[in-house]
Amino acid sequence: DWSVTGVQTCALPISDGRELVFSSANSLAGARFLFRMAVPNRAPKSEVTDTGIEGVDPAVSPDGSTLVYARQNIKETSIWRLDPTADPRAETLQPVRLVSSTRRNFTADMSPDGKHLIFSSARTGRTDIWLCDVNGGNLKQVTSFGASTPRWSPDGRKVVFESTRDGKSEIYSIDMETNEIGRASCRERV
Repeated sequence: DWSVTGVQTCALPISDGRELVFSSANSLAGARFLFRMAVPNRAPKSEVTDTGIEGVDPAVSPDGSTLVYARQNIKETSIWRLDPTADPRAETLQPVRLVSSTRRNFTADMSPDGKHLIFSSARTGRTDIWLCDVNGGNLKQVTSFGASTPRWSPDGRKVVFESTRDGKSEIYSIDMETNEIGRASCRERV
């Protein structure tokens, strides 16, 4: 029996905001699985449903039709896709592997238009930011100096990420059209 009082990642709205999807584990060392639950105060019962899918760092497309997540275990760390509106108890729930390599792939985020994924990957031996279509095609390296944890800006023009390229951990942004990189500060809007 799973308890969701353990280690959790952020919850993301699906089903027009009526449900949340999140990742949880019973301990820091335990495997994390994806869960769904009705939003408290928006549904009469907030039952938590274990999807049975091992995964972390879930991200949902703006229209709620696609959920991507990282599957991290001894065998792999890959980016997977799932229809978040499907019945989580259905035997037909079929995750699809989108991005895989012999090294880690993690922290995926969907573009605001729902057409692209931005994610961290150590496929070259160093962790950097990579981009691909939502179906996993057209893989492209975005950074080449060590970077991770990318997130799209709301307008989709920039991606913010963490890097130690200047000697200490900082937040940077990259313009996805011009490839111009800047360090984010309190005064800069991203």
